[in-house]
Amino acid sequence: VTSCYFGETLYFNFSNLTSAEIERATIDVDVMDYDFFSAHDMIGSVSFDAKKIHSMENHEFYRKWVGLIDATNDQDTGYQGYLKISVTVLGPDDEQRVHDPDREYQAELDQAEKSQDGITIDESALASTVPISKLKFLVVYLFAATDIPQTGIS
Repeated sequence: VTSCYFGETLYFNFSNLTSAEIERATIDVDVMDYDFFSAHDMIGSVSFDAKKIHSMENHEFYRKWVGLIDATNDQDTGYQGYLKISVTVLGPDDEQRVHDPDREYQAELDQAEKSQDGITIDESALASTVPISKLKFLVVYLFAATDIPQTGIS
């Protein structure tokens, strides 16, 4: 699966934390694959600073792409994938902004139609995880092949 949609909303209430603990808090999101017979493998993770999210407009990091890195595996370097995510950090007197997902999704499709790359990766979101790299694809077309070893299949 190269693109999946979960559409989950998770709420966590940490009313017993002090202000100092909340200011030091991080929100870690781990993305794992699912293996039926063996252990699940880390695809990548991203971390958010709770204080920084709370200081953003509407106290949210809303529907933005982030790069996933796998810090648990030395062989995985760079981004292992991308995740579009929303994170909201609310204080006692804060109100959560209500969004219209259908209208916003249509606006994203319209924007992607106008852009050359198709999707827009928010590079400011990536800056907090690892150095920015640009997603590129190499497409190779093979028109002729020479010196190919002969096989038993004719």
